[in-house]
Amino acid sequence: MKCIGDNIVISSEAFKNCYGLTKIVKKDAKFIKLYQNVFENCKNLKYVELRNVDWIGTNAFKNCPLDTVKIYFRSKRCGEILQDEAFASSGVREIYLNVPDSYKIPGMFYTIGDACFRDCKKLSNIYFEEAVPFIDAHVFSKEQRVRIHIKKGKRNTILIKKCIDGGNCEMEYMKDN
Repeated sequence: MKCIGDNIVISSEAFKNCYGLTKIVKKDAKFIKLYQNVFENCKNLKYVELRNVDWIGTNAFKNCPLDTVKIYFRSKRCGEILQDEAFASSGVREIYLNVPDSYKIPGMFYTIGDACFRDCKKLSNIYFEEAVPFIDAHVFSKEQRVRIHIKKGKRNTILIKKCIDGGNCEMEYMKDN
């Protein structure tokens, strides 16, 4: 792990097989980058809350028995924010993603990588607070049923159309508070 001031970069496999890790909470970093396999096989990791995240790498949380994940992405980077298989085969039940509204920044867009939630058998809900990234048909396993909650009135909800057409997702609009 490399910390430069309030910036955090966690290298590949840095905490792989770390069985003593149960919770990760970091709210005050300027940015966070998690490379591939960084928390893979952390068999007791149940809760993750991170703010100002640039991206989460391939297999970052693979085989972790997560209950709840809350990720707040920052707006300075576009492209794939959750890379291929970032949560594959994890036990995650609910995910809260705060993705910056890309319509406010011309030319910016965000995507979720292939098979990001593949074999997440317990995943039932994904909540999008600010904007919805592009979600392709291959993000989930064919047998998964996931409800996607979108804050009412967000303009880019059409980007999950392939996922819904594949029969895996249901869309629900949340009431603004």
